[in-house]
Amino acid sequence: MKKQSVAVLVAIAVIAGLLTVSVLSEEAYKPIIQSVTVSPTEIVNGGEVTLTIIAKSNAPVNWLNSRLDGPNGNIYGGGSGVRFINLNDDLWKYERTYTISEWAPSGTYTYSRISVRNEGRLTSDEWEDISFTVTNDCQAEKPILQSVTVSPTEIVNSGEVTLTIIAKSNAPVDWFNYRLDGPNGNIYGGGSGVKFINLGDDLWKHEWTYTISEWASIGTYTYSHVSVKNEGQLTSDEWPPISFNVTRTPATPTPPEEEGFGGYRVTPCDAIDVSLETVTVTDFLNATNMTTVQVYNFKGYKGENCWMVQWSSSNRLLNVYVNVTTGKIVGIEEQTYPGPSPTPTPETKTWHSVITFSGSEDKTTPPFTIKGDEWRVSWTVNSSSKYPRLSVFVYPRGETVNYVSHWSCSKAYYSDTQYIYGGSGDYYFDVGAVNLDSWKLEVEDYY
Repeated sequence: MKKQSVAVLVAIAVIAGLLTVSVLSEEAYKPIIQSVTVSPTEIVNGGEVTLTIIAKSNAPVNWLNSRLDGPNGNIYGGGSGVRFINLNDDLWKYERTYTISEWAPSGTYTYSRISVRNEGRLTSDEWEDISFTVTNDCQAEKPILQSVTVSPTEIVNSGEVTLTIIAKSNAPVDWFNYRLDGPNGNIYGGGSGVKFINLGDDLWKHEWTYTISEWASIGTYTYSHVSVKNEGQLTSDEWPPISFNVTRTPATPTPPEEEGFGGYRVTPCDAIDVSLETVTVTDFLNATNMTTVQVYNFKGYKGENCWMVQWSSSNRLLNVYVNVTTGKIVGIEEQTYPGPSPTPTPETKTWHSVITFSGSEDKTTPPFTIKGDEWRVSWTVNSSSKYPRLSVFVYPRGETVNYVSHWSCSKAYYSDTQYIYGGSGDYYFDVGAVNLDSWKLEVEDYY
């Protein structure tokens, strides 16, 4: 009985091995589009139109390239990952529905550059152009910006600034273009669909709030290229640039040079005297054969500018940190060494790789941990579309409203580095991707 069981197991293993070889040896072939239809072919006073694609492929189909143009030009275009449904016999189907506003311009709308790609990363030939017509009674007029304001016009240390846009349009306004630049260059820019509130009398309002970190660079920040677009696919003229300032309030005023040693109220000798007044130093001197006392200017201790008074013996160090302005002791540290006490060296911080995220579609990433006060994200985008869009929001873990950083890009091929000064903690990314072939975020921590 035991021998028979072994024989059966061997046979199963052999069959499993053969099946595995068979699956791995199969190769994907280039997908072939069987049909592309649009329904209905005529829209009257608004409605929905559905584009249906059927393709043949032995590998799953997971990507669609397409472009839609209307009477006023391009509406959207590019490629994106989508889910095709398997019908049978290597046939795959996908439907995309697009809503036509009652304010959309009348005329011919054309889908073009239609192709699909399978999981073997093989792309089909393009299908011929296919069109539908729109007939609307409503006729939109070009929107006109009435006012663009920023409030407040000055941020001290940190806070929020709100950009308010009011536009006049007989058709609903649903798109906002803008760019924000700071002292270190571009922060974000591009266009996105947003909800404008109807104030009445053909007036539409939208507010955009941006958070200024306490670590943000001081200087002038400028909104430019501000314009809006309505459901008639008509875009307003741009509003002139508008700015606000970011400033700092020093925690402690810097004393004049004549009030202290090199501009400090406390001299190195004063710092030694202050340290001698502590019981800890007295005990240290009584218990050791103290040979040296040295004073260093240590600007990074708990965020304060200090004199570090270092008492040392043959195998022990006692560091007393004295604030250069107040003369108060802000910390005492003791270290023991098996041999002679080493000469103190400044703490060296380096960049450490944390995690990398990538994709081609919208994504909310898992949280990751930052140890240092400063970290950065090296990001890249690639797109074959004329209208790509990447938008990245950085949130603390558990937060969904108040973000610590945000940037966007509407270029087809671009890379940059975003520096973030939110401090240690757990964070995650909320990535928005439109018409992108790929995006990548590489996180590095500075500690």
